[in-house]
Amino acid sequence: MAMNYGKVRGKNFTISYSAKRAVGNVNKDVEKAMKKVAKKIQAAIKSFAPVDTGKLKRSVAVRGVARGNKPRIEVKTTHYGQYVEFGTRNMAAQPYIRPVVKGMRKDWERELKKEAAKSQKRRAKRKKR
Repeated sequence: MAMNYGKVRGKNFTISYSAKRAVGNVNKDVEKAMKKVAKKIQAAIKSFAPVDTGKLKRSVAVRGVARGNKPRIEVKTTHYGQYVEFGTRNMAAQPYIRPVVKGMRKDWERELKKEAAKSQKRRAKRKKR
């Protein structure tokens, strides 16, 4: 799984993960599956997020981006989410994003492949008509 180690843009920290293998043509069906997967991942990340004031947990937003043939998951949190995830020299890391995405990677890739295959079958049936 390709991982971008995160960027801080404005007030948000963004980390993205792309599918390890291409899932075929991305279309509306695969985009729907991406949204469904993103909701599951967001719920899991929120349950893993360490809570002090609750701001970090509330700020977690996950979206599925389905462009090209390698869909990816983007996770956005507050600007200090990176320090919690990776730690600093004065604070130990408390990973809450990477373990969830790593644990769910096979599931979401499998679900996307299944949806892409269904979509291709539907298209093949339409062409035969």
